[in-house]
Amino acid sequence: MDKSDAESYFEKYREYLFGELGRLASYVRLYRRLHERKADRLKEMNIAPAFFSTTIDALFSAIVLWVDKLFGDRSERGLLNFLSFIEQNREVFDIRELQRRKNYPDDHWMLQNREPVTFASIQNDRKRIAEFDPLKSFKLRRDKFQAHFDKEYFFERNNFIKMPRSPGEIWNRSFSLAKKS
Repeated sequence: MDKSDAESYFEKYREYLFGELGRLASYVRLYRRLHERKADRLKEMNIAPAFFSTTIDALFSAIVLWVDKLFGDRSERGLLNFLSFIEQNREVFDIRELQRRKNYPDDHWMLQNREPVTFASIQNDRKRIAEFDPLKSFKLRRDKFQAHFDKEYFFERNNFIKMPRSPGEIWNRSFSLAKKS
């Protein structure tokens, strides 16, 4: 892939990833909002309990699947694949290339204090994704419950109680772990 093809591919890839990350963020916001409303609008939600419980379940399934699609090691167009593309086309991400593409003057703020994209920085990003503990829970839930009927979880849904049961629990656990380290 030549430099101009890599540049246009990067722009498109980044745009689509931002779109998918935005979709995931919207699912999480709506899921949290519905859970918050259980506390202060339960009477209203009980007018249509089948709708709200089904919607909450569907949102949670979508969240689990989107997290796996974006962060999973088997994802063909997720963040890890994006990092592989960046690794193979590092010259496109040189600060001078950014300056050329955007026609920035030498003193432009976008050129100041930027970390260069290196093999080490890409490896560090991969490592941070791999070490993000909540991803294991999402992957397990996806593999054993959402994507397949695993006998251990099909007949004993309570086995999932040991795992975080909501995106909020997963994110809160991960942030409390991050604060400790």
